[in-house]
Amino acid sequence: MSLDAARAVADAVLYEGYLLYPYRASAAKNRSRWQFGVLGPPSAGAEAFGEAPDLAMQCLLRPGGRPAVTILLRFLQLQVREVQRRQPDGSHTPAAALTVAGSPVLSWDEAVEREITLCDVPLTGRAEFPIAVPGGAEEEPLAEPGGTVVGRIVRRREPLTARLTTAAEPDGGLLRLTVAVANEHPARVAGKDAAVRRSLLGTHLLLEARDAAFVSLLDPPPGAAAAAARCRQHRCWPALAGPHGSSDVLLGAPIILEDHPRLAEQSPGPLFDLCEIDEILTLRVMTMTEAEKAEARATDPRAREIVERCDALTPADLQRLHGAWHDAEPAGDVPWWDPAADAAVDPATDTAVVGGVRIARGSLVRLRPSRRADAQDVFLAGRVARVTAVLSDVDGEVHVAVVPVDDPAADLHDWYGRYYYFAPDELEPLAAAEPAAASVLVAGVGNVFLGDDGFGPEVARRLTAEGGLPPGVRVTDYGIRGMHLAYDLLGGYDALVLVDALPADGPPGEVVVLEMDPADDPSGQVDAHRMDPVTVLGAVTRLGGRLPAAYLVGCRAATVAEGIGLSPVVAAAVPEAITATRTLLDRVRGTAGPGS
Repeated sequence: MSLDAARAVADAVLYEGYLLYPYRASAAKNRSRWQFGVLGPPSAGAEAFGEAPDLAMQCLLRPGGRPAVTILLRFLQLQVREVQRRQPDGSHTPAAALTVAGSPVLSWDEAVEREITLCDVPLTGRAEFPIAVPGGAEEEPLAEPGGTVVGRIVRRREPLTARLTTAAEPDGGLLRLTVAVANEHPARVAGKDAAVRRSLLGTHLLLEARDAAFVSLLDPPPGAAAAAARCRQHRCWPALAGPHGSSDVLLGAPIILEDHPRLAEQSPGPLFDLCEIDEILTLRVMTMTEAEKAEARATDPRAREIVERCDALTPADLQRLHGAWHDAEPAGDVPWWDPAADAAVDPATDTAVVGGVRIARGSLVRLRPSRRADAQDVFLAGRVARVTAVLSDVDGEVHVAVVPVDDPAADLHDWYGRYYYFAPDELEPLAAAEPAAASVLVAGVGNVFLGDDGFGPEVARRLTAEGGLPPGVRVTDYGIRGMHLAYDLLGGYDALVLVDALPADGPPGEVVVLEMDPADDPSGQVDAHRMDPVTVLGAVTRLGGRLPAAYLVGCRAATVAEGIGLSPVVAAAVPEAITATRTLLDRVRGTAGPGS
């Protein structure tokens, strides 16, 4: 029974990425297939873009009397489906598509499931098993309803040659089993299509133990932790399979899975995209036009099944796809979560102690990533960040949410609540005398779709690209988001430098530096989709904020007609505006201070 339960998940792995929405041969995403578990021919030329020819995994077993494993090697063999048109002389010529009985028939690459079973492999020493899968060809006539043959389908498969190797060795009181699979196609292969046709696709392993029990490598028991750390994986990752609590079946997949993975019982059938949501894909399929559905049906029998299954779903079926509540697996009689504990935590006010210093929301820290938890750590190391929340999980661990203060999108991270998370020991508290929050905001404003009105955003972009700005200066392109700028000014900046296009009251391309007075328009109302700088400043006080000192670096526009791109005279003024902005920043930072 454990093996039967594991097969459903293994089938999902086998066909992952086989065909993606919109399930049509003409879709660009379906022209580059076979993304997982591909074992390419070992002698593929560079022009073939062939995948590596092998994979290998190591797992642990707790042996009994006479331990052995049954190994199922499963993969797809590519099958070329070529449509051929019948000519008057009886010969046939390849065709991308034919219309037969009013329906399209397309040329396409199909796949044939292959499963090689090696029974009762003893867990002693090393063993090798040669694998040979024959090629072949079949023909299927295509005829109109009246019996007239208009063409044929020719299906071809290339032979495959591979080798599976096992090696068992003791590791303390456990056995470490290595299973390796390699493509051994003997000839050199040129070209991507030729390489794929001689590859094992979606390759994975199912192992069933006899007189032995597999040990989890993801959550090993204390006595097996060291042995689990010594296991090495190459393009294949083992996970316990079958029902929770079982340990006799293991899945070695080209995708990293949790132990005992399972398919959602609400899912009515495969969609070949494990990272997508069934409900969303189903609704997308249902909104396809009849012509698009016809092409999908003609692309592949499995695509036809998807289209017909989605079209046949009832409202009750769709409701099931909308989701369900599942309780977490209990750990004996201990509840996994105590709802009453929620009352004792508040991410906005909770604190954590780092090196004897208490940090909380608003604290400044320097990031020192040390757990190799995310590839982005290399870009974050050493940067200064602002703490936005201190959180505790149900296991009692503490996580600190932060936003880098020099991130141009820092305001958007706050806006959407998307943060980076670190453990307290990965943070270095900064003293109050080491301020990192921006005190001067440089705001590029304007509509990039109205010619020279895009002057402000262009200067902001160039300033950010050039870098070298003084500490405490933040540059942001606000476009026409007036309300966004108004809310950001509530953060207490000491000074604001607006960069904007000016009316053509003087020579086009003339750069002007002005000090602004928001009292010029104290009653203006902010339109969230327009950018009137004076009105925005007036709105800050109505929102309860303090007005900073405000300056304008402007450029006389030549044209604000619809169109993308600055006029030549205004584009030539951008470097002068950047210089004027930098000069103004040096002056402002020398005079502005908190509360000034």
